[in-house]
Amino acid sequence: MVGFSVENRIQAVTSLPVDKVRNDIIRILEKGNALVLTAPPGTGKSTRIPQFMLDCSAIKGRILVLQPRRIAARFLAHRVAMERVSLLGGKSSDTGFITRNHSQYGEDTRLFFITQGVLLEMAASDPDLSEVGAIVFDEFHERSVNLDIGLGLALEIQRRGRRDLAIVVMSATMNAQRIVEKLDPVEKIVLDIPLHEVELSYRIPRQGRKPWDMAAAALQEILASRREGHVLIFMPGAMEIRRTMEACREICSKRNEEARILPLMGSMTSEDEDLVMKPSLVRKVIVATNVAETSLTIPGVVFVVDSGLSRVSRYDSVTGMDKLVTEPVSRFSADQRSGRAGREGPGWAIRLWSEEEQRGKPQSSIPEILRCDLAQPLLKLLALGINPYFFSWMDTPPEDAMKSALKLLCKLGAVDFGSDSDREADVRLLDQGMKMASFPCHPRIARMILHGAAMGIEEQICRAAWILSEEPPVSKAGSEKDTFINRVIREEAASASGSGQGPGEDPVMRRGIRKFIAIVHSIDGSKTLSDGRVHGDCGAGSGGKSAGSGRTSGEGSAASEQRVRGALTQSLALAYPDRLAVLRGPGGVTGSQASRLTGRFNQAAEQCGPMEQGRQYEMADGLLAQLHESSCLRFSPLILALDTIRISGSNSVMISRAVEVDLEVLMDLFPHAWQDMSSHRWNSGTCEVERMDESFCLSVAVERCFARVEMSIASEILAKQVGGNRLPLVGWGEEVEHWIQRVRWVASLFPDFSVVQYEQSDIDVIIAEICNGCYRYSQVRDRNCLPFVKNALSWEEQRFVDEMAPESIRLPSGRKMKIRYTPNGPKGSARIQDFYGLDESPAIARGRARVLLEILAPNMRAVQVTDDLNGFWKNHYPELRKELSRRYPRHEWR
Repeated sequence: MVGFSVENRIQAVTSLPVDKVRNDIIRILEKGNALVLTAPPGTGKSTRIPQFMLDCSAIKGRILVLQPRRIAARFLAHRVAMERVSLLGGKSSDTGFITRNHSQYGEDTRLFFITQGVLLEMAASDPDLSEVGAIVFDEFHERSVNLDIGLGLALEIQRRGRRDLAIVVMSATMNAQRIVEKLDPVEKIVLDIPLHEVELSYRIPRQGRKPWDMAAAALQEILASRREGHVLIFMPGAMEIRRTMEACREICSKRNEEARILPLMGSMTSEDEDLVMKPSLVRKVIVATNVAETSLTIPGVVFVVDSGLSRVSRYDSVTGMDKLVTEPVSRFSADQRSGRAGREGPGWAIRLWSEEEQRGKPQSSIPEILRCDLAQPLLKLLALGINPYFFSWMDTPPEDAMKSALKLLCKLGAVDFGSDSDREADVRLLDQGMKMASFPCHPRIARMILHGAAMGIEEQICRAAWILSEEPPVSKAGSEKDTFINRVIREEAASASGSGQGPGEDPVMRRGIRKFIAIVHSIDGSKTLSDGRVHGDCGAGSGGKSAGSGRTSGEGSAASEQRVRGALTQSLALAYPDRLAVLRGPGGVTGSQASRLTGRFNQAAEQCGPMEQGRQYEMADGLLAQLHESSCLRFSPLILALDTIRISGSNSVMISRAVEVDLEVLMDLFPHAWQDMSSHRWNSGTCEVERMDESFCLSVAVERCFARVEMSIASEILAKQVGGNRLPLVGWGEEVEHWIQRVRWVASLFPDFSVVQYEQSDIDVIIAEICNGCYRYSQVRDRNCLPFVKNALSWEEQRFVDEMAPESIRLPSGRKMKIRYTPNGPKGSARIQDFYGLDESPAIARGRARVLLEILAPNMRAVQVTDDLNGFWKNHYPELRKELSRRYPRHEWR
């Protein structure tokens, strides 16, 4: 850790604004057990208030101060120890810190600065936190999952009888009223005394200009101002930090300015963090993520350049995983960032967005509990004996997210559901789930460690777990040149031999691996770490054969390595049961391959083959996934997609990290997760029904074969295509429609004539009969449909229709006049000569209806429309005959 001079110590204990409320804070905590405090950045909240609590006689036991980040917990502990003139971690020191992979404290330490997840680990071993007297929730505005759960847990402990447990919630920017309502009864202190003034400047971004270029331009402004002081630049992630550092170096080089350009982000070692914090006579330009946003005072910072962007985790329902997205920061976060410039004196903050955009920003960010994967926090709660459906949430998580997380925990064998109608609310933690909750990682990773350790490969599996937990996937999605399992085995072998250099010997990684191994050893008996079973929808299996990390008697190195590979693959399969992906197209798992391995669909094996064209993978629920063309696994028929990235603008994903798996492993691990299904579908290209026999494992079709259709099902599908007017029947023509019109007309004229009237449901039945025994469109396209339509009526009903509504009437000329039946009555058309000898309009339906006659001239144009033929002959025909006989003298005129 960076040392401090005597001058530093003297300066450190000088008065800060929060000192003015010291007595008020002690008084409140002596008479009550809850305090909410808001105060601007730099007023001394994080360092002084915990010390006030040490001086409060009402607080017995340890004081835990929750910090959002490891670096803040470490530096605040050092700062407080320095102010109290004690050696951090010394035997008699009252101040220390605990983070996930590092800690420093003494036997007499009472004040602990801890990262937020540590509180849940403490509660796992001591549910009532019996040795803790107070918990401080610092920087509560960030609303991380662990912070929300920590506060809810503290309230649960108070309600269970620990009224002596003090709760303090504080931040420079938060909605204090909501916290007050949650903690009621509670005292509130608002300290509105900014330490130093910060000048705010806004820069309107030009379209297409990158944030690192804008930050470099802002740095140039700062350098041109000739003002002294270090510069803190906020960027969302590692890539932007790297680009910004390059751009800043170029600016300093052009101006011949001496400056140290340094990164600051969560993945750095303690030594690299110390370089940032160490006092320097040379100007420092520190490019940081939001790790520098709160709690941390970097000595000498006078200028802040804020990109206004942050990387946040959001649950993606398509991939079923959290994804990191870059989003604009809230007003609260922007104020926290600009406040870094005013910690030690007046400062200047340049915001790389407009004032108008500032006014439109939301006051606070969406709490993480409302946007992240809930599997890990829900497992932690269940391990503490708390049903998440009845927990005291600040903001209740979405119902769908809760159910999705619990279903995943069920697949991992961590929980089971009771018989309650609301199954998720009746969740029960299993033995294996309790063991999984012991690990400070996602339940997937915990499941993997348990099984790997039980298989005798604890070193390799813990290395794999650390990589999956801490390392982001390769930036170029899926472009790994070596397999994940190869890397794990290679690095572990190098580490074990003492020859490993680079990633295999990374000190942060080694600490993380050792912590995983220590937890493994703390769980009773490595051989009982995992029962090898998969619960819930996944079925149950033996968990595979034993594999060891070392050689057994007479076993060669190749055989030993093969055993390790098998154990690693099994462990990953148990951890990612919902991430199975099968290659579709050339090189994929064909039906014949699958049948040979499993004995399914042997009778159709010769017909089986790849269905889709193109090289893509299919995952559960039909999700399509792609591997990068340069991935070493691009020809693997079956893989586990350990990490996926949503492809912009689509519902498909890019697989960014994967391992190969084979069907034998799946059958061994998940014997009850297999399901055979046959499905028929319409092929619009060939216009026929196809049958696909599929075998599903873990909801993914790993076998797929064409087979002979079941005619009854195929005919029904064909009928739906024809009935939906998508496929016209040539044989369903005018003759059919004419019959339907006749039947409907007779039914309207004779109400007692109860007969099918060819409603849509009746027509659907007829089309089903036409398609019966067929599965191709070509088989029914030209089929004569009239007999099928008529047969919807009995023989007697057909005869009655023929009598009441004849298809045609023979006229005196010998010609047949076809009758058209409409809602307005029957109609017929004929030339005037055909009606000679007919005195009256013809009546049909036992005289109930006269046919409306359309009388045509020789040119077939109507000269009269009438149902009174007798009146026509008397009143109209004489004049028509004169006119028409002159025009058509060759025709007969009577």
